[in-house]
Amino acid sequence: MCKTQILQQHARRILAQSNRSCLFRSYGTVSAAAQNLPSRIVTDSNQNAHITPVLESWQKQVHQVKPSDLRGLIKNLRDSNQFSKALEASKWMGEQKVFDIVPEDYSARLHLVENLLGLEEAEKFFKSIPKNMRDYSVYATLLSSYTKSEDRLDKAEATFEKMRELGFLLKPSPFNSMISLYGQLQKLDMVEKLVREMQETKVECDSPTVNNILRVYADTCKIKAMETFKTFVDEQGIKLEGGTIVAMAKAYLRSGSIEKAIEMYGNVEGSEKEVYRLWDEYKKETKVNDNGYRTVLSSLLKLDDIQGAEKVYEEWKPEGPKLDMSIPSLLLSRYYAEGMEMKIDQMVKSIRKKRYEMHFKKIKERLILRRVIVGMGLKVEQMAKETIRRSEMGTTLLLPIIDLSSPEKISTAQLIRQACLEHGFFYVKNHGISEELVERVFKESKGFFNLPLEEKMALLRRDLLGYTPLYAEKLDPSLSSIGDSKESFYFGSLEGVLAQRYPNQWPSEGILPSWRQTMECYYKNVLSVGRKLLGLIALALDLEEDFFEKVGALNDPTAVVRLLRYPGEVISSDVETYGASAHSDYGMVTLLLTDGVPGLQVCRDKSKHPHIWEDVPAIKGAFIVNIGDMMERWANGLFRSTLHRVMPVGKERYSVVFFLDPNPDCNVKCLESCCSETCPPRFPPILAGDYIKERIDHLADERNKAEFDVEEMKIVWAGSRHAFEVSDRIARLVASDPVFEKSNRARLSRKELFKSTLRKCAHAFKRIIELRLNEEEAGKLRHFIDQPAYVDLHWGMFVPAIKGQGTEEQQKKWLSLASKMQIIGCYAQTELGHGSNVQGLETTATFDPKTDEFVIHTPTQTASKWWPGGLGKVSTHAVVYARLITNGKDYGIHGFIVQLRSLEDHSPLPNITVGDIGTKMGNGAYNSMDNGFLMFDHVRIPRDQMLMRLSKVTREGKYVPSDVPKQLVYGTMVYVRQAIVADASIALSRAVCIATRYSAVRRQFGAHNGGIETQVIDYKTQQNRLFPLLASAYAFRFVGEWLKWLYTDVTERLAASDFATLPEAHACTAGLKSLTTTATADAIEECRKLCGGHGYLWCSGLPELFAVYVPACTYEGDNVVLQLQVARFLMKTVAQLGSGKVPVGTTAYMGRAAHLLQCRSGVQKAEDWLNPDAVLEAFEARALRMAVTCAKNLSKFENQEQGFQELLADLVEAAIAHCQLIVVSKFIAKLEQDIGGKGVKKQLNNLCYIYALYLLHKHLGDFLSTNSITPKQASLANDQLRSLYSQVRPNAVALVDAFNYTDHYLNSVLGRYDGNVYPKLFEEAWKDPLNDSVVPDGYHEYLRPVLKQQLRTARL
Repeated sequence: MCKTQILQQHARRILAQSNRSCLFRSYGTVSAAAQNLPSRIVTDSNQNAHITPVLESWQKQVHQVKPSDLRGLIKNLRDSNQFSKALEASKWMGEQKVFDIVPEDYSARLHLVENLLGLEEAEKFFKSIPKNMRDYSVYATLLSSYTKSEDRLDKAEATFEKMRELGFLLKPSPFNSMISLYGQLQKLDMVEKLVREMQETKVECDSPTVNNILRVYADTCKIKAMETFKTFVDEQGIKLEGGTIVAMAKAYLRSGSIEKAIEMYGNVEGSEKEVYRLWDEYKKETKVNDNGYRTVLSSLLKLDDIQGAEKVYEEWKPEGPKLDMSIPSLLLSRYYAEGMEMKIDQMVKSIRKKRYEMHFKKIKERLILRRVIVGMGLKVEQMAKETIRRSEMGTTLLLPIIDLSSPEKISTAQLIRQACLEHGFFYVKNHGISEELVERVFKESKGFFNLPLEEKMALLRRDLLGYTPLYAEKLDPSLSSIGDSKESFYFGSLEGVLAQRYPNQWPSEGILPSWRQTMECYYKNVLSVGRKLLGLIALALDLEEDFFEKVGALNDPTAVVRLLRYPGEVISSDVETYGASAHSDYGMVTLLLTDGVPGLQVCRDKSKHPHIWEDVPAIKGAFIVNIGDMMERWANGLFRSTLHRVMPVGKERYSVVFFLDPNPDCNVKCLESCCSETCPPRFPPILAGDYIKERIDHLADERNKAEFDVEEMKIVWAGSRHAFEVSDRIARLVASDPVFEKSNRARLSRKELFKSTLRKCAHAFKRIIELRLNEEEAGKLRHFIDQPAYVDLHWGMFVPAIKGQGTEEQQKKWLSLASKMQIIGCYAQTELGHGSNVQGLETTATFDPKTDEFVIHTPTQTASKWWPGGLGKVSTHAVVYARLITNGKDYGIHGFIVQLRSLEDHSPLPNITVGDIGTKMGNGAYNSMDNGFLMFDHVRIPRDQMLMRLSKVTREGKYVPSDVPKQLVYGTMVYVRQAIVADASIALSRAVCIATRYSAVRRQFGAHNGGIETQVIDYKTQQNRLFPLLASAYAFRFVGEWLKWLYTDVTERLAASDFATLPEAHACTAGLKSLTTTATADAIEECRKLCGGHGYLWCSGLPELFAVYVPACTYEGDNVVLQLQVARFLMKTVAQLGSGKVPVGTTAYMGRAAHLLQCRSGVQKAEDWLNPDAVLEAFEARALRMAVTCAKNLSKFENQEQGFQELLADLVEAAIAHCQLIVVSKFIAKLEQDIGGKGVKKQLNNLCYIYALYLLHKHLGDFLSTNSITPKQASLANDQLRSLYSQVRPNAVALVDAFNYTDHYLNSVLGRYDGNVYPKLFEEAWKDPLNDSVVPDGYHEYLRPVLKQQLRTARL
């Protein structure tokens, strides 16, 4: 950028910051001429002044009027209610014809004419508009004018009909206008007709639509219709306006529902007085029950009136013998959210006063424990949540009891209907199954579960039938627990197609002789009960009794019995444990029998948080029945599929469950009796089999194959149990916070994306403070947010730079501000013209002894700082690297702290030009980061803002090196590079996790005689590409661990002025940074290809992961340049071999050069490649021989530098061989440690040798050309590699589960934990804005003319 352009930028900024009234201030940067428009255009004192002379003068001044300037002026005048001036400007625009007029200009003028001159003049103006200019916007404006008054109905309807003829009814706005008008006239039938038309033409309701419709229902007091439509609105996530909520509340008042009115007012800000008034009225008119208190408390807390809620709570006197803990839980939840520990204590005391000692004891124990661990960050949050969860237990739900023997079918059906509407659960007695048969079933069930584990495992679940051991299932996959504490046995159909396709497994008759006979008898009896029950449910839905028979649901239904044993032990509350975690059932109905031990709980309203759980006790001889998801879909949500769970109660528990689901080919679609025009179908039709596939864990069978302890492997991966626990807690904290949602990133504009980044960072900082997170936990929280942001550079570069290069005084000053985020910093080193060559940086810092200041200056365009993250829009300060010049001498590159932006209004300081460098690769990805450019025009900073730990400049301008060794700067470099290697293992493991899970889900080819196709992961070609990447993820993880140790070692040595290992540490970190980032970037792309075409979708997670990660190959040193630095170090080490100097660290193997240059591998059979000594010797010989060969070739050149340039390619390959040796040796060293857990070490051994032998295979030319191995030995290595793939195959999914990544963090449809890929791909597709409308925008302008051939014929 030339100096003139820089000065122009400064001038624009100064003008923008001036305090003079400027019409265009809200529109950002505009032309200078526009900024000089007389202020009398917009000032109140000149309301009657004409603006035409000013416009004409303006036109003469700038010669050409920009459309955006004039339209912006008109808009601003309209927005400030200066309609006459706006209309005058609009007329002038049309008369002068200074540019082409578009339909939007006519629309704006039509609006102004109607506002100023009335409807009659507006109609005249409309008729004067050329027909080809009367587009949607013009007609919509005219329609809006007509719908303002009830007496213009005819004209409004005629205009609406014309818009229909022209195909303009593609947006909700015209419908909204008409619905509003019909609402004023209370024409409810016309409103519903318009709603029906919107549904048929796929015009989606927007906020004005739903608010208008609800107001119509409210004004006409159609309570049922209003509630039905509100249910639909809630599901769409559309926010209601305050006026709408008030109208609904008033409707409830008119209908006598004061309680519901109070609930509605709780959603309107500032409605506290109205809530109090209605509450007082409510208490006078009726005896207040618990539900009333719950409603008013909830409303007041929504309005943030905690004091008012506390007063109401004090009035509350519990009903019945048990305390309804859902009421105090409302206040407990708010206290927890606000961090009010004292209030929680007071709440405990209030419960005690209410004399419910049992509940008091539970809560008090939790709070005592909480006080003990205060200061432990997330532990406080966990215990508070547990307090609330425990307190929610204890209320007993009284369910209706249905007598199945009753001859009164209609009245029985009505009872079932009421139960399904309110609870989704009920009891069934007199069902016809004898007590003796039930006792036999439980006896045989206990007999099976008491068998030795190996006998039960022989019947391991296959095709969904058979045995599942303890913790093998987790009905709520979002939980951090190891699995549900239960073991199960499934058996299903005894005859028919499903019985042939999915044959049952039965225990041996020699062990349990009457087992099968008993279970088959029970199956037939309970199936008969289920069929009878479904007939009554059909009647309850206003259907014929045999409806489910006719639609094919009961034609060979999917009916399964599940025997269950819950051990019952209650594990420490630090670990979430459930007998069966929260879930709903998939099918039509479920019939449950238990042995009487409690534990079953239901949550009647699963949409509310926190969930309110109620106990469901067993009734001897009665089934507990609940509605399943598919019945809920048939009933359009009218009947509830209720969330339920089983809690351990300290006692063993047995139960027998019967799931009655439709035939897989049955089409489940909304019943006509359960939907209407205002309550359309909530669920699309779906085959029952497809729905079941959506819901189950598609990878459960893969996980059951694992031959090792996955939980122990998680700890090995994390590095320690402490590290695992911290990482796991924080990951789930982030995943559960809606502010950190990221699934929509690709659909955001750059501005929206950046704003979301700012929001997430602010929320993260707030949470860190609220939860008192320590440095480790805070770092993990920022990591799992997984959105590149300015904080990455603030904490990762700015703060470490000050710590490493600042004096104690400077650290005290600047780190205090930075740690509190009172300043935000970045690291401004890279320039437009220089990156890796730091010594070539051009920015100057010239000391001026007269003022005791440094003058920071950008002398050329290439000297502009370019790329620093956080610089573009956020950072207030930067550590700027510049050439220090004093007394005319250049002392090289030094760091300076420079303030960039005002701490008052965030505007750039004088003589500083700063901005964002623009959009980068990929959707979302790194575009959330404001990488910036920065130029200085002789910016002055105090002398003490030079980082002076290593050197300083005196007041007189003398340059003085400090006593601190300059080598200390390498400590920071080692820290940064080890962090990059650790990040490589994380990025690679994410990609591998996605590719592995999807390879296990995906099936292609291999089907025979109608059988299922082969899993892609079973193909050897897939394994050969995938498993080495899996092994690499673990290899990079462990070498990263070693680098952490190296950083500590280097830091301690530097502090003791021991620099002996520094060159080796520098070379090692440089080489490993290059090796791991290059391999990881390539591996992410390979994983994308391993996922086939779907891997190219953004929602696969892989394209964004690649775009975010690939810059690592460039930042902190270009990878090729870094390997050349390693090569120089290797050449120096080789040259010193004969001098008696012993190589150290990762080059220690070179000390055995005499042996390694002569040795031959002793491998004679494939298994010999599992000997770590054989593998290490081969890699050491290859690395040394390649380095020695390069050194010999270099010696042939008289000019060593010229030789280095000629041999660059060979030198890079030698450096890579050395770095690969480091990774292999550190993986082997890891295996020499004490690693616990069943099968864990064996799996790591397999991965270690896969990594090593795959490298041998990939770089076979190096190994053969250096004679490190023979061709025969290479062939044996390949044989062993194939064997290792087969051993890893059954463990592959479990090995990626050990990474312990949440679905939120992976952000991948293909890598979902449950493997439910295909339905979720469709869900993601429908979210795309392109699918917002059936007919695409641009159809009428561009596509329709082509299809209708409405084009002029060209003359050729």
